[in-house]
Amino acid sequence: MTIWRLCAIIWRGLACRFTNGANCAPPKTCRSEKRGKCCRTWWTFPRSNPMKSLKIRRGCARSDAKGRDNVISEFAAVSGKVMLFAAQVLAAAVFVRIFQERLIARIQMRPPRGMAAFAAEPVKALFKEVWIPEKAQKAVYVLAPVFALAAALFFSFLLPFGGFRSSFSAVWLLLAGAFAEYAVLAGAWACGSGFAFFGAVRMTAQALPAQAILCFVVAPVLISAGSADISEIAAAQRNVWFIVPHFPLFVLYLMCVSALVVQSPFNSPKAARGLASGVYAEYGGIGEELFKTAETVLATVFAVFGVYLFLGGAGSFVSGTLKTAAVLFVLTLMQGSLSDLKASRAMRLGFTAALPFAAAWTIATAAVVLFFDGGA
Repeated sequence: MTIWRLCAIIWRGLACRFTNGANCAPPKTCRSEKRGKCCRTWWTFPRSNPMKSLKIRRGCARSDAKGRDNVISEFAAVSGKVMLFAAQVLAAAVFVRIFQERLIARIQMRPPRGMAAFAAEPVKALFKEVWIPEKAQKAVYVLAPVFALAAALFFSFLLPFGGFRSSFSAVWLLLAGAFAEYAVLAGAWACGSGFAFFGAVRMTAQALPAQAILCFVVAPVLISAGSADISEIAAAQRNVWFIVPHFPLFVLYLMCVSALVVQSPFNSPKAARGLASGVYAEYGGIGEELFKTAETVLATVFAVFGVYLFLGGAGSFVSGTLKTAAVLFVLTLMQGSLSDLKASRAMRLGFTAALPFAAAWTIATAAVVLFFDGGA
């Protein structure tokens, strides 16, 4: 798959997401300039000779000025909606971070920071001098925080939140944690620091059982709903929310999210309470701030995902916000009250206890659904 093809797939997904299904139809390929038509889906490229296809599309665009204007206006509209939604997600992440820090301060019985300190922190990070280690791989070192935030924002686009349509499968959202881990692992490797790299390796090793458990946590929900579509999962909970029959899975889901976001009680790879901040040992200023923002966005995305899996979906904006705040409240309560576990102990607990339990629950759910469907 070429980079053009990958960009085409991403752009088609965003266009489908932010136009409420208007651009979800299969693309048509403009193969000849003699037809006199402008290929509106100019962002798609065939497998063979993509540059030649790009040249044909440019010729089609020049032969039809009206079609070219439509393509440009459509591109501008989708890009504007994407940037607006990204700004809303980042603003929500700021409020989530303030909410989490204030709640943790209350739990630990210490005075919370004022709003001026929260406002000054990103400004101070923005103007702080960017120091690159001598042995670092400069390109990867600089791009890793940006990629982490971009991956978190991209997966937030898949959720049907904010009045936009989304027909994406819930399986896509399971990749969110993996992409963020790759960015952190790449950044820690690029630092040239053994302490940061070993912390990233421990974080990746800790995330392996969490991702496996998360798959078995989501599977019974998909079986109960009879579909992997996020909107259909929410629609299947009209009578009873899935948190009622699958409450143990909801608890496991919260634990998996804590492990993937690397927060307490699975905070040992990051060593935020230590001296060197673990995987962020060689990052400071805007780089560390981007990593922290990506973690907050990822936690918010998983909270919204949990609302659609177990709490009947978002519904209206107010109810969706309240449900998401409730899930984030529980995650923050765990973060502020539970002590950290070692990565080895977390892996042992995941592989020996949580994973077999989730697998057995999945098999039992499939058997019950098959029995009742067969009886009906």
